[in-house]
Amino acid sequence: YPASAFMDSSFNVYLAYTVQSTLALNMVKLTFNNGAWSVGTPQVIINVGENYYPSILKDSLNRLWVSWTYYDSVAVRYFIQVKSSTNDGVTWGTGPADLGTALTSGSSSAYSQLIFLPTYVYAIYSDAGNTLAYRRFEISGTTWSSAITIYSGSNITYNFQAAISSDNRLGVVFSANSTLLYKEYDQNSWSGVFTLDSSNPISVSLQ
Repeated sequence: YPASAFMDSSFNVYLAYTVQSTLALNMVKLTFNNGAWSVGTPQVIINVGENYYPSILKDSLNRLWVSWTYYDSVAVRYFIQVKSSTNDGVTWGTGPADLGTALTSGSSSAYSQLIFLPTYVYAIYSDAGNTLAYRRFEISGTTWSSAITIYSGSNITYNFQAAISSDNRLGVVFSANSTLLYKEYDQNSWSGVFTLDSSNPISVSLQ
């Protein structure tokens, strides 16, 4: 299953991944020292239910964040969940059974990406195949904002990616309506939609 990695300013690598045998979500830290990495002990992020497509990062307060797709087999729905760690990934939320915060209400599909744009952690996500949206967390705050829709259309799945420019604009490239589209946010307003290609992209990337 797809994993996610983040390198901090000290060149340590944090890797979040799905454990194949249990579908739990784990994290392992690779510590950089004297030109080499040493692999730490895997830490459990969540061991309840089925967990896929993590996205991990560290904010300016050295707090780790992870969002992921959680499948509730009772509700038969997918949710975007998010948790944080203040002790370098040893403990996430209140522990492995803590589901964290649900950013969506459950649907047929859901995928997310975390990105840090001072002074907010943004969770950009697709929901139900027809919405690309975001919620954000002010790093000195306590709650996630309400959802803001970036784009509504069809066939919006995992095929999107966000990136930050050197002048702190947030760009998002995504596949919707069988076309390749782009929007960007200057921290005040979103641009219009730019059509980059009228053919259906298989995968997208943005830098």
